[in-house]
Amino acid sequence: MKKRILSIVLTLCMVLMLVPTTAFAEGITPATPQTDTDGVYQIGTAEELYGFAQLVNNGNTSASAVLTADIIVNKGVLKADGTLADDTSGFTSWTPIGNKSNRYTGKFDGQGHTISGLYFNDASTNYVGLFGFLYSGGEIKNVGVIDSYFVGWGQVGGVCGLNDRGAITGCYNTGSVNGSGSNVGGVCGYNAGPITGCYINNGGVYGKNASIVTDCDVKSDEEFANSTVCKLLDTALQNASSDVRFCQRIGKDASPLLTYQFDSIDDHTDDNPKDHICDICGERLSDHTGIDENPKDHLCDICRETLSNHTGGEATCTAKAECEYCGAEYGELDSSNHTGGTEIRGAKDATCTEEGYTGDTYCKGCGAKLSIGTAINMLDHNLEKISAKDATVTETGNTEYWQCKDCGKYFADENGTDEIALDDTVISKLPPEIIEGKGQSITAGEKKELTFKSNAAFSDFIRARLDGKTLDEKNYIVKEGSTIVTLKADYVATLSAGEHTIGIVSESGTATTTFIVNAKAVVGNDTKSPQTGNNSHMTLWIALLFMSGAGVIGTTVYGKKKRAK
Repeated sequence: MKKRILSIVLTLCMVLMLVPTTAFAEGITPATPQTDTDGVYQIGTAEELYGFAQLVNNGNTSASAVLTADIIVNKGVLKADGTLADDTSGFTSWTPIGNKSNRYTGKFDGQGHTISGLYFNDASTNYVGLFGFLYSGGEIKNVGVIDSYFVGWGQVGGVCGLNDRGAITGCYNTGSVNGSGSNVGGVCGYNAGPITGCYINNGGVYGKNASIVTDCDVKSDEEFANSTVCKLLDTALQNASSDVRFCQRIGKDASPLLTYQFDSIDDHTDDNPKDHICDICGERLSDHTGIDENPKDHLCDICRETLSNHTGGEATCTAKAECEYCGAEYGELDSSNHTGGTEIRGAKDATCTEEGYTGDTYCKGCGAKLSIGTAINMLDHNLEKISAKDATVTETGNTEYWQCKDCGKYFADENGTDEIALDDTVISKLPPEIIEGKGQSITAGEKKELTFKSNAAFSDFIRARLDGKTLDEKNYIVKEGSTIVTLKADYVATLSAGEHTIGIVSESGTATTTFIVNAKAVVGNDTKSPQTGNNSHMTLWIALLFMSGAGVIGTTVYGKKKRAK
């Protein structure tokens, strides 16, 4: 372990010796960074960061680079409340890496380092951020942008202004991002490529999205400081099969650091839980102590890993066995060792319509069913005899039947075996008859009311019919007692001579009778009088009439002459 710490310290010293002095004054002079054997640019200063941006924006869009140190461009760009510093006159402006004409397609790996103090303030410019334009095949990962300020028109993001099918992984931004146009986001302004495991402390992860965004979120400054974001970044890196890990000293580091930036193992945290492993980055810090004294619980006193097994005790259906060594419960419940007594559930009394049930037996301790109950036969019906009743014209009758007083069912026999419906017992009402108004007669054209009385109940009345046709209700009056129908005089006067049949229709049937309308007698030379069809002696009758008149006249004259003599 001491050799490892010494190695880390020596490595850090060598890096510090190689890092050139960073300029923070306005007008940083870009410097082209060195490359490793694979041609990857090694960026460790603000000058080299500006030099890399210049190199890409001049056409070398596929250049790849890594950060070898945290880089500070300007100090105090943002105030404590996250707003822009009052005096910006001394800030060096930033030129985003990549633009619409020079779209970045290389690989940029921050290796967990941060870039601080970027300042860009031009509300008329598009493609603004640490990177302006990330194109297909390009990649940005493992970099944090802090204490920075970006203002543009559209496609403005803390890490990248526009991502066109590139990939952004394990990045975060706690700076300020604003745009007077559209597509403004904390990580990426307009995104059309995968973003994984990236976090910001205000606004949205992206302004507009047209691709897949995974494990990204907005986190507070407190979550950046308390290692929440650090752990999320590590998860994203682990899912991406990366060996890089972030860690953080709670209360000291405002944002995540790489594990190799720690001075000693003591910088790690092993509190929740104490498991010999750093709670934040997952690095193993120590081994088991092997002691089990406080308390005696078979567990390592530091990490609580099991060192021995439980023993002894007896399990029941409700409680596990209790260890004779540590007093803790262990193992499984014994479903065959019941305790707490028994109880009956589901018992039901028999009725005349359903069987009963004795109920099942259950353990009161665990609720398990111990035995199954049995059925109880149905009870006999509690029958009441209903005597037969003859039907009348006004009331239905019924046959003899029996009804159960308990369940209400009906039966045709006294033993309650032949169940019937109540309708099966009903005897229909008797057919009605005309009891008053039979045999009436009138003369054709005579205005006279005709009244007929049916012995049917008034409540059963349906309609009146004459000669088989339904009468219009305006032509008659119906009233109670039993059912009395009176044909109106005006209507009667319209009836033709002859025999007519009236019917009073009720629910129980139709009561009918007839009446006669006589033809008018012939008066004078009334050619309109009804003809009987037999006028063969009409001349004889007229001759007799004249002869009778002559006889009367002759007798009268003779009498007067006799008295005169």
